Amino acid sequence: MKFIPSLLECSEYDLEKKIDILKKNKYHNIHLDFVGKYFARNRKTLYSLSFKNVFDYLKKYFWNTKCDFSIHLMLEKEDILDYLKEIQTVDISSKWQLSLFISDRYFDIFVNSLINYDFEFGIWFDKDQWINVDFDNYIVNNFLLMTVIAGKSGQKLDNKYKKILLEKVKKYKNKNFYADGGWSIDFKINKKNGFDYFNLNIISYTSFWKNFL
Repeated sequence: MKFIPSLLECSEYDLEKKIDILKKNKYHNIHLDFVGKYFARNRKTLYSLSFKNVFDYLKKYFWNTKCDFSIHLMLEKEDILDYLKEIQTVDISSKWQLSLFISDRYFDIFVNSLINYDFEFGIWFDKDQWINVDFDNYIVNNFLLMTVIAGKSGQKLDNKYKKILLEKVKKYKNKNFYADGGWSIDFKINKKNGFDYFNLNIISYTSFWKNFL
């Protein structure tokens, strides 16, 4: 199990300030959240900076650094074209590994459109969508599971979802999971059952950044 700091920014000032902190503290495994304009409109929330905005700053700070970026794209179908265009025009360092998490509704569109790019692909599920999923039915190995409703702030992690998610991670040992939504960097797992949750990545935004800002 490992914790991954997250970026979900609407301001270039805040984005650069946080990227600078990550660089100085040698965080090279970073989660990037993107909220498309139509997704934001439907959820009555703010949309994020664009893919190009964020990667321009990552290029500035991390171009020659080996990094793993997990990327969560929260989009409606009307957002897809803009994101596909930007993904194909940004500069991506050969030292970076990018993993894109796409809704299963649009998964094939992204995979087919980005077939010439060296990306890993995964599927993300919103809260309540993944409870009864058999992950062995998917050809991908990476899954991002929301434990709060995607795109809405001020939510808390429910112990019910925490417990179910940990059970899923333990059951599907051949899959890699990213847990997103309300997790604290102080979270610890009882390892008395003999499982170390090697396939679990916990994404932290609020809990992580309160230690720096």
